[in-house]
Amino acid sequence: MGTKSRETIYGASIRASAERASEARKEADRLACVAWNQRMLGYKGPAQPSPALGDALNGGFRYLEELRFCFEVGALSGSLVSSAPE
Repeated sequence: MGTKSRETIYGASIRASAERASEARKEADRLACVAWNQRMLGYKGPAQPSPALGDALNGGFRYLEELRFCFEVGALSGSLVSSAPE
């Protein structure tokens, strides 16, 4: 008796949907960071809410700058930030 398992029937479509969702999240995070950068430039100052660090890293921004009181500039490399395994 040979019946197909649910993995055989639905596995490829489930994996394809998950991949599309992952790409959509990355694009959404990237666009949120771009929009925030444009608000910072347009308003010449803090624009809230700012994207979360994880969103910036997921969106492909691997080099981030931190401005404190507009006098100090600190750099943060995305490779130094530990993230939870996926």
